Amino acid sequence: MFRGILTAIAALTMISAASAQEVAPLRAQDVAKFAAALPKLQAYARTIDAPHAAGPLDLPAFDGVPQIGSLMSTGLAELRANEPTKYAEVSAMIRKAGFSSPEDFASVGDRVLPAFAALSMKDSLSDVSAHMAEMDPALIARLPAASRAQLEAGLAAVKFIESVPEADKEAVAPHFAALEAAFDAQRAQ
Repeated sequence: MFRGILTAIAALTMISAASAQEVAPLRAQDVAKFAAALPKLQAYARTIDAPHAAGPLDLPAFDGVPQIGSLMSTGLAELRANEPTKYAEVSAMIRKAGFSSPEDFASVGDRVLPAFAALSMKDSLSDVSAHMAEMDPALIARLPAASRAQLEAGLAAVKFIESVPEADKEAVAPHFAALEAAFDAQRAQ
């Protein structure tokens, strides 16, 4: 049984690695379009008062931890499912910003956000990772289930951010200040 689980995990890991290698490079011009579109989309998101208004632009939490690698895709899917009229309005804004589709925008955003996080944490990421690796598993096991789940999700997020391709970080770096300003403005709201 245990061997079967390990085999399945190994197979999934290889499939994931192969899929990651097939992904087209993140282009600097797409990052620039994303950074330019973000403030207008964030302003629009603030005008929506529906329960699913956050959509692709706020940082929703799932089980207490943001799902940084799929925020935009998840947000747009929720908006499309719950608010089709608003999704159509956001889609028009996204196309006007130069993206072929909302999914194209979300795909770029799903790569920009982790690269931005990696660049933001570049001076502390290895320290955070080392500290988390030194945590006593017995202590973690004694944590309440919700706290343990948050810690494990945090560990997964750190590992995910550490795995951001250098090419993605290089594509985001020239637009870091514009992205930082957009995210700072969003947090100030």
